Amino acid sequence: MTTSKLQINRPLTGLIALALLIAGVVVLAALPQSPQIAAGCIRSGLVLGALWLALPTRTRPAAWEDVSWTTFVAILLVIVAILSARLRWWGIPLLLALAFAFYFLRRVAKKR
Repeated sequence: MTTSKLQINRPLTGLIALALLIAGVVVLAALPQSPQIAAGCIRSGLVLGALWLALPTRTRPAAWEDVSWTTFVAILLVIVAILSARLRWWGIPLLLALAFAFYFLRRVAKKR
């Protein structure tokens, strides 16, 4: 099996995020009776915007590479504390999934 490195164009990701946000606002203003398309554009733009912020640049590494374990655990505890009223027993699987994702991202980042 061949391994390939995924190349993501950071400026293009930012432009697409901005275009989706603008399109969502325009569609919402033009068609107020049907907000589903606008909501989809705005949500997609926000997710791509968050990805754009987290991607590495030439002068700094990816956002998840600089997070220490103590900071990560503190963030997880705050998230679980906020969501515990609604999640109740879902908090433990959520913590495990986020910890696994963090461990995997750190491990992949250190191999580079």
